[in-house]
Amino acid sequence: MLIKDEVTSAGLSLLALLYSGMANVNLNTLRYRTYCNLTATSTHIVLRERLLPTQEAAKFHIYRAHLQIMQWKMLTTSGINPRGLGLETHRKTLCTCNN
Repeated sequence: MLIKDEVTSAGLSLLALLYSGMANVNLNTLRYRTYCNLTATSTHIVLRERLLPTQEAAKFHIYRAHLQIMQWKMLTTSGINPRGLGLETHRKTLCTCNN
């Protein structure tokens, strides 16, 4: 298994565990359940900020967090390629620029 796959799997499991108490639940499923619950119980418009991140958004967050941790851990000498994690350099910062 590639390190990217290991990081993704561990990160998604951690987020699912934090949000649902179960590590093997899909974040998109949890997001949908949360949306249904909020629309059924709320008299106000459901705000996106109240919903969980999508699976894809969570992956990019996990990649950024992993890269930052590795840079801190290795004192920015790790040599990890941000492009391998799906990140691009734009104006001297890392972003998820999908061209």
